[in-house]
Amino acid sequence: MPLTLVLGPANSAKAGEVLGAFGAARRRGALLVVPTARDADAYSRELAAEGAVLGGSVVTFSGLAREIASRVGYQQTCVSELQRQRLLRRALERTELVTLAESASAPGFAAAALELIAELERSLISTGRFAQALNAWADGDEWRARYGREIASIYRNYTRQLERLGRVDAELYAWRALDELRSAPGPWGATPVFFYGFDDLTPLERDAIETLARIAGAEVTVSLTYEPGRAALAARAEVVEELRALAERVLELPALDTHYDQPALHFLERRLFERADERVDPGAAVRLLEAGGERAEVELVAAEVLQLLRTRVQAEEIAVVYRSLDGSAALIERVFDEFGIPVSIEREIPFAHTALGRGVLAMARCSLLAEDEASAAELLCYLRTPGVLRQPELADRLEAT
Repeated sequence: MPLTLVLGPANSAKAGEVLGAFGAARRRGALLVVPTARDADAYSRELAAEGAVLGGSVVTFSGLAREIASRVGYQQTCVSELQRQRLLRRALERTELVTLAESASAPGFAAAALELIAELERSLISTGRFAQALNAWADGDEWRARYGREIASIYRNYTRQLERLGRVDAELYAWRALDELRSAPGPWGATPVFFYGFDDLTPLERDAIETLARIAGAEVTVSLTYEPGRAALAARAEVVEELRALAERVLELPALDTHYDQPALHFLERRLFERADERVDPGAAVRLLEAGGERAEVELVAAEVLQLLRTRVQAEEIAVVYRSLDGSAALIERVFDEFGIPVSIEREIPFAHTALGRGVLAMARCSLLAEDEASAAELLCYLRTPGVLRQPELADRLEAT
């Protein structure tokens, strides 16, 4: 079956092309592969609201990997993220680090090492190939050679920890499942697969596309935001050309001038990172707000949102976008609350940072640790968990006693 490659800028109606084809193929059990679980939920709801026929599924790439594994009979157990972190910690304990010793003592080293390993696995780079590449990079330089050996050892020891347990991580799971599909492509059948919403595709994802289309004979459609010669999209050229060589059909959609209500936004999208001799009046479409600090910035944004609400703009139509909410979510909630603005923020909070989480962890320590390890403070923390005591002041009395 052919691979169809759908290309075009952000305002070229690629969504209608791909999602329309997916809707038509749902009766055949088609799969729509999207970048994140949130995307999968959003597109599932959107398609259901539009009355799309039943059948088919919206999944992430890991969901596609599980579907492939199920069909080819690959049954390896995948470790959780917490297990993965502990395996890396054990691998680091078994790796003699000299050049990297100081770096390894930093709190972010383990997370960076895990991300490197995941990137290597997504790039289909084995431990042996990685070690060879680092050796070639050293090219006789002793410091580089030591550095490379230590980095390679971390990856190798992590892989050995997985092998010792007979487990795989998420990237290896997809890698091995694709290997099984290549060796026995028959079980996939004629299920169509659509890739939509990806900014880029990793080598592992590209391998899945090629395996499904060229070896399993599935009907595969891939959509990417790309235009030749656009500076903002130049980084995707390599992926696009690799897929173009595999595609039987390439559909290049033009930009639609009617996509934006504001000419300034259309100009910005079309000329991003380009040298532009002409300028357009941004009008009310684009405004720059400057503030003297993070709180002042949030207050300026809150004032703008309040003004929009007063002009009868619906609250659910207003979005405040941050690069990361890790250090800003609490401040945004506090300032917006002071302005009387309801705000919904989707973010992850460490379990121990909640009243319930602190109480559950304290209870676990009191229950599971030896008597000389569990402290009275842990017991008090548990007793102060909302809902444990009908009279919370009893915990204060106990502490005073």
